[in-house]
Amino acid sequence: MHRTRNIVACALLFAIAGCSTAPTTEDAQKLLDSLTPDHFYSTATVKDSSLDTIATITTENGYQEKRGILKIVWDDSFLRGFIDKKTGKVTIQFYEYISYQSPSWKFYETVNYETLDGPKMVPLNIIGRDVVDCSGSSYGGCTYAEHVTFEVSEPYLRRLAASYKPGELRVWKLRFNAKSGAELNAWMSPAEVQGFLRRLDEYRANAHLPTSEG
Repeated sequence: MHRTRNIVACALLFAIAGCSTAPTTEDAQKLLDSLTPDHFYSTATVKDSSLDTIATITTENGYQEKRGILKIVWDDSFLRGFIDKKTGKVTIQFYEYISYQSPSWKFYETVNYETLDGPKMVPLNIIGRDVVDCSGSSYGGCTYAEHVTFEVSEPYLRRLAASYKPGELRVWKLRFNAKSGAELNAWMSPAEVQGFLRRLDEYRANAHLPTSEG
């Protein structure tokens, strides 16, 4: 889900072992109440056909924050899982789309994220980098887009999903770090993780594939 930054400012700061509290706005609470595990389960997409050896599940359609008159999505996060239809092995990625206006590329390279044992930093897998628009380059530079991912374990996500409580703003916090020194703070709700895992479990059960332990 798709980082609504004014909600982040008033969200509970999530950690697997616990959380702190902060006031929430009315709009934030309304959004929270609508983005339940059921919502992310129902909006998760499955890409599969008889010719595919790998099935793909994503939460990309769960939620996007669209800003301004033109309803532009400047950054977005979601989960995607790749299921080997023969072995049942699953690779899960956290996918981050980052766009920005700048005189030059920022080059995002690493991510820090919360774990039970404290923050962890891992390198990013670069999916793609695009120059979206340079029509205003003489004023504020070009608009750039970077697509990055990192792998996250299923057992970790299951612990994260178990922390979901209806009506509470709990978030898994992440920070994407660029070579330029720029940083992007992101978050994901345990509700999204729980909805994703329900869809994953359903697919494996229907395909008679083994499930993960832990």
